[in-house]
Amino acid sequence: MRNTHLTSNIQSIILFGSKSTGTDDIWSDYDFYIVTKREFGWNEKFEIYKKLDFSVDVIFRTLSQVKEGIDSFCSIDIYALKFGRVVYGEELYEEKERISELIDKKKMVLRPELGKGVIEYGYKTEDAMKGIGIAKKTLELSRRFLESYFEVKIPKKAEELKEMIKSELRQK
Repeated sequence: MRNTHLTSNIQSIILFGSKSTGTDDIWSDYDFYIVTKREFGWNEKFEIYKKLDFSVDVIFRTLSQVKEGIDSFCSIDIYALKFGRVVYGEELYEEKERISELIDKKKMVLRPELGKGVIEYGYKTEDAMKGIGIAKKTLELSRRFLESYFEVKIPKKAEELKEMIKSELRQK
């Protein structure tokens, strides 16, 4: 990224997700968590996306938003900071320490067996499972709405999506 206007606003870029842990496959994208000194506007975000020629998900946060995310147990903030790797800029030691404190004090438990990005609050597995159930219902309703509105089939599982893409590629 050569645009000094953009880079001067970036405090840290953290790679997280499967690409950072080595569990990626050919379908994996890059997940970046970008901590900025001030909020990025839509034009600035679009400038960054235009420069990238690969599949990417980018989450932008100011440092104060990062701290709010940790204090409100936002799973994306916590997972990016806990398991991600800084690829540009400074390490966020204070924020990582805050996450460790919450885990040590048993206020939060990372439970990968409950699903990707699921956090258990104070050992309340039932509450976490209820949250997963609500999220699954919301996703299913969204999938159905998009299918009916755009008259397309949206796969329910990643494997179905992979098969659809392979089938499309074979037809070409």
